[in-house]
Amino acid sequence: MPLVSSHSTLSPLFTALTESVKAEEEVIEQLITRVRQNDQGEIISAARRLADIRQGVQRQDLSSSDPSS
Repeated sequence: MPLVSSHSTLSPLFTALTESVKAEEEVIEQLITRVRQNDQGEIISAARRLADIRQGVQRQDLSSSDPSS
């Protein structure tokens, strides 16, 4: 059944994306605080963490895709 197969494929991806969005929100909130405090070192660090989170989701997306489908 294609629907079952699609659901089982999409569920882990949806979970990963949801977790990524939550992690991004936390980092963005920290980033906003650091910008208000004008803490450049922390701003750069938070921006790097945000980029790492986004790269992780892209890797998760690529690793969970099935090339045979």
